[in-house]
Amino acid sequence: MRATDSRGSRALSFSHRTGRREPERPARCPPERVPVHTMSTLGEGPPDGSLNRGGQGGFNWKVLARIIDDSSAFIQAADLQYRWLLINKASASEFERIYGLQPRPGLSMLDVLADKPEHQAAVKAVWSRALAGEEFTEVAEFGEPGRDRRIYEMTFNSLRGSGGELIGAYQIVYDVTDPFAAMQAVMEESAEFERQIGELSGHLTRTEKRQDVLLAELQHRVRNMLARMTMLVSQTGKNGEALDVYRQHLSGRVAAMARVQSRLTRDPDALVELNALVQEELMALSPKPSRISVAGPSVQVGPKVAEALTLALHELTANAAKFGGLRDEVGRVDVSWTTEIQDNELWLCLVWLESEISIEAGKPSYEGFGTKLLTRQISYELGGEVTLKYNPSGLRCTLNLPLRDGASILQTDASRIPGLE
Repeated sequence: MRATDSRGSRALSFSHRTGRREPERPARCPPERVPVHTMSTLGEGPPDGSLNRGGQGGFNWKVLARIIDDSSAFIQAADLQYRWLLINKASASEFERIYGLQPRPGLSMLDVLADKPEHQAAVKAVWSRALAGEEFTEVAEFGEPGRDRRIYEMTFNSLRGSGGELIGAYQIVYDVTDPFAAMQAVMEESAEFERQIGELSGHLTRTEKRQDVLLAELQHRVRNMLARMTMLVSQTGKNGEALDVYRQHLSGRVAAMARVQSRLTRDPDALVELNALVQEELMALSPKPSRISVAGPSVQVGPKVAEALTLALHELTANAAKFGGLRDEVGRVDVSWTTEIQDNELWLCLVWLESEISIEAGKPSYEGFGTKLLTRQISYELGGEVTLKYNPSGLRCTLNLPLRDGASILQTDASRIPGLE
C-alpha cells in the first residue's frame, strides 16, 4: 500500500510487492462498480488470499482492518456516488448519535440523510470537494440541535485505484469539541485579560494625568500662598502697633490660612461644608459654645470661596474677641446664612451679629488692615459685597457673595487686591 500519487498528495492506492515477483493487478473497476468493503471483507484481503499472511514478506490485511476499526478516530471512505466503501465502529456510532440513523457500507450517505435536507446539504457540500479530488482539512459543527452538536476536525484525502484514477475519497475525523471549548475559554480569558489590561492602562493614564494636574495645582497653590503670606506680613502692623500685637495678628491670620488649607488638601476635588468652616473658625479663637450660635442650610463652597470666607471669619472672630461680643462673659455672636438665586446664579447671604454688649455708636475713627482685608477681598476676589453696621448693642456684618461652581483657589489674586498694596 502506498500513500503518494504523481502530485505528491496523500492519496491512497492499493498495490503490493513481495520479494521479486509482483502479482498481476486486478482489472480496473469503473467508478460505479467500485467494490464495497465492510471491515470484515477488508480483513479478508484480496480474493486470491495471497496477501493474507503476516511475516517479513507479506502484509496481514486483518491487522489493518482491526487497526482501522478499533481507532478512536472516525474513519470513512466513499465512492464518487457518495456510497460508503467503509466506515469504522467509532464513525458509525458517532453518525448514529448525531443523526439518529445507522450508516452501512454500500448505502449512499445522501440517501440516508434524505429526510434531513439541511444536514444532507452540509454533508454533500464538504464531501463534494473531496470527491472532486481536493484534499483539505476543515473544522465544522454537525448534528441535530437537540442532539448535542459537536465540532469536528475533518481531513479529506483522495482515494485512487491501482491505475491512479480517482475512485473516491476518505476522511479521518476527530471530535475537537472539548479542546475547541477549552481554546475558546482561553481566548475569552485572554480577551478579558486584555480588556482588564486596557482598563488598567487607561486608569494609569488617567492617574498620571491627574497627578500632573495635582502637581500643577500644588505649584500654583504654593505660589499663591506665598503671595498671600507676603501680603499679610507686609500689611500687618502698618498702623504702628507694637511687636507683640503684630506677632499676634500675623500668627492668627497664618493659622487661619493653615486651617483652611488643611481642609482643602484632604481632597482637592471636594467642596467644604460652610457650617463646619464657620464652627472651626469660631472655636479656634473663642471656645465658648454657649455664647455662639450657628444656623443655616447645608451649603457646599468651593476652594476660592472657602479661603476668602475663612480670612473674613477670622477677622470678625478676632475683632469680637478683642472688642466685641466675645470680649467678656456677657456678649454673644450669632452667625446665620441663607441662599437665593440672583440673575440665574446662587448667592450666599451670611449675617454676623454681635449682641448684648455696649459699644460707642458710629464707625471707628480709622480702618485697620483687618477691616480692609474683610471688605476688599470679598468684593475683589469673589465679586461680593460686605456691609458693616456698628449698632450700640454690637456689630452687624452682612456678606453677600456668589457661590460660583468650580471656582478654584488658584484663581485667587491675593497679592493684587486693590487697597491692600
